[in-house]
Amino acid sequence: MWHGAIVRSKCGRDRYRVFAVVGVCDDGRVLIADGDLHKLSSPKKKNLSHLTVLAAEGAVLTSLCTGNDKGLHDFLREFEENCEKHHLKS
Repeated sequence: MWHGAIVRSKCGRDRYRVFAVVGVCDDGRVLIADGDLHKLSSPKKKNLSHLTVLAAEGAVLTSLCTGNDKGLHDFLREFEENCEKHHLKS
């Protein structure tokens, strides 16, 4: 899993929330952000086994490049709504 992938949390207080992978740690964890609960300036470290991949790498690179939390949050909400509309929820 690489920078820009869209994932859903399977565990923890952020369970079922949609995030973007904004970095990869050396210890097998990734850094995730959603622009709301976890901002781009302070992403959360999350174990890979606690995440489900919803979209491949690079899916949100445009939103991440702007460094804009609101843009990322809006993009992820729209993505989640489209998944629900097309019954792609995991």
